[in-house]
Amino acid sequence: MQFVVSFKMVTFFMSNIHNILLQRQFLTKPEMIEWSITLYDFETRSQLQNKTNNAALSSYDDLRFNADGSVDLYFGPKAPRGFENNWIETISNRGWWVWFRFYSPSEGFFDKSWQLKDFEKVGP
Repeated sequence: MQFVVSFKMVTFFMSNIHNILLQRQFLTKPEMIEWSITLYDFETRSQLQNKTNNAALSSYDDLRFNADGSVDLYFGPKAPRGFENNWIETISNRGWWVWFRFYSPSEGFFDKSWQLKDFEKVGP
């Protein structure tokens, strides 16, 4: 088995009054074997220290998947109802950034036929 790790970095400078959504990502087989996303504090460059003591989600977590096999990941001050397992708490007035790690991605990752979508703001 080939072991490859790739990173996608996204930075947010915001007051975190809105939730951020990484929507409808196909992160299950065959697109990606294993993945993780970790939030980092922009000032300290360390993992975001939040009340839930959780700054990461991964393919090993008990996530809620959509009917089509995709997954929605949420980042914000409050968890959307029913998606608590798909959420990482952010801290008001703290900038943050993420590293998305892909382990043993499929060919679609390398030939760029599969692309990680951008984050988008969702309701307050």
